Amino acid sequence: MSHAVAMVLLALGIAIMVFSAIGLLIVRNRYDRLHYVAPAATLGMPLIGLAVALDGGFAAATVKVVFIVVLTVLTSPIVSAAMGFVIRREE
Repeated sequence: MSHAVAMVLLALGIAIMVFSAIGLLIVRNRYDRLHYVAPAATLGMPLIGLAVALDGGFAAATVKVVFIVVLTVLTSPIVSAAMGFVIRREE
């Protein structure tokens, strides 16, 4: 049962990542591209990490995956804001 749930979460996470990447390719404005990075970092990455954690069980690798996901989710808004300031400064 947990394997099936992990596969569904993995598929959702991958779909969000793919759609974010397609959005980055389609949109021409640099500011709009920042908005397409957010779902990948705040939804896609945690779903994939949760899928790996569910499928892997409690192990050292699972703790590392959870740590990386939490770190990414916490720092993603800061990185997006910094990129926005750099883009604004270049114009």
